[in-house]
Amino acid sequence: MTGPDPLPPWPRPPGAVVAVGLFDGVHRGHAFLLETLKAWAAERGAAPVAVTFDPHPEEILSGAAPPLVASPARRVELIRALGVSRVWLFPLTRGVMALTAREFAARYVRGALGGQGLLMGFDNRLGSDRADCAALGAAAAGLGIEVRVCPPYLVEGEPVSSTAVRKAIIAGDLAAAERLLGRRVSVMGRVVRGRRIGRLLGFPTANLQTAGLAVVPCGIYAAEVTLEGRTLRAAMSVGSGPTARPADIAPGTGPYAAAEHTVEVHIIGYDGDLTGKEIEARVVRKLREERRFPDYATLVAQIKKDIAAIETGAEPGEAT
Repeated sequence: MTGPDPLPPWPRPPGAVVAVGLFDGVHRGHAFLLETLKAWAAERGAAPVAVTFDPHPEEILSGAAPPLVASPARRVELIRALGVSRVWLFPLTRGVMALTAREFAARYVRGALGGQGLLMGFDNRLGSDRADCAALGAAAAGLGIEVRVCPPYLVEGEPVSSTAVRKAIIAGDLAAAERLLGRRVSVMGRVVRGRRIGRLLGFPTANLQTAGLAVVPCGIYAAEVTLEGRTLRAAMSVGSGPTARPADIAPGTGPYAAAEHTVEVHIIGYDGDLTGKEIEARVVRKLREERRFPDYATLVAQIKKDIAAIETGAEPGEAT
């Protein structure tokens, strides 16, 4: 390795019990592991610490990572919300990935964190040698680190995994994804300036930057957004905006490319400027498929029906 070693963003605790993993999505399996971590730390009078990575290891190995269930920053928030305040978003590099499990444990678990215990998931592997709990336990004993394995958390008889959550989200199976996550599916991203067509039509939208994230399929969804301590209903569109021709109503902006999908959120009753802020749209249900309308008047009529359905819980009618 070259360059200085990364250090956690807080002083080294006098003693720590550490869990290391990607924690993508922070699903019910992760929540179970973190509860186990806290209980073990309490037994020892030590601090529970979670170490998660950015970027995804596959991005370093192959240049292409699977879409993330939650962004790294959101992942840290979710772990902290489960009662583990010390979360190290570890800057993963090819040099770190070249370390064996014992070298990683010596340098970071014991050295940087003062770790006395290391909790591994049932299917975790650590280091360039892909050491499992048994192999790492033997190697880490000389470092003064006890290694334990956390059993899997089962839903409908199957271990919960980030891969299963990701597949359910991408397939649009909201019920399955919610069972695995223990919460609603959400889309979180930074608000960027869009084409402003929604505002011109009377329905301003927050356009979310979602590159690299697992997103529900194209369609129109009922959602909710929490802003300034208030939970507000919202309509979320995932797709390419097939009706809108920006040149018709906003000269010079140009149309979307055919394959370009965006996430646009109209927060009902809110008209503030959210540009540059991170917001999370929690998906309540799918209202309908995205479709092309013959004109803007028909599109506006359909949007009004969608919003009425969100406010009442009814099914949206079809504008004709």
